[in-house]
Amino acid sequence: MLWASGEIDGAIDLCLEGVGGNPGSALSRRTRARLHSRQSRRDAHRAGQSSTAATSSPKPVPLLLDPWQLWVIFDHVALLRAREGQHELAARAAGFTNASYQAHGATRQVNEQRAHDTLLTILRHEIGCERLGQLIEEGSFFTEEVAATIAMADSAT
Repeated sequence: MLWASGEIDGAIDLCLEGVGGNPGSALSRRTRARLHSRQSRRDAHRAGQSSTAATSSPKPVPLLLDPWQLWVIFDHVALLRAREGQHELAARAAGFTNASYQAHGATRQVNEQRAHDTLLTILRHEIGCERLGQLIEEGSFFTEEVAATIAMADSAT
């Protein structure tokens, strides 16, 4: 996970390589365009064309969109949405994460477990256990593309 170690340029290059080499991937055309737009903005910034860099993309694309990494960090995305007040969306996101961990036969690492536990505490308080269970079940059917949309969504604030 290059992005987590601060190697943003390397992570972007790896994402673009993966997207370019796999046209049938789960990433949408819009996501591919945003990744390429982010690369163009970075290249313009390096070339000293700050006005081009500032306008070529409205926001940097979160590097969470790598399909092979999205599910691993999605507890943090869900927690972010819960803290923004998007409780039902956060609960559905938790369902996607739970299903992904189960599908990969993996267990959460310490940070991800902490984020998940915090998320569940918030959601139990805000929407109640019964509704939380329903929404988690709904989210368990999300695709990676739906999850990427949640990760890229503007905050509610």
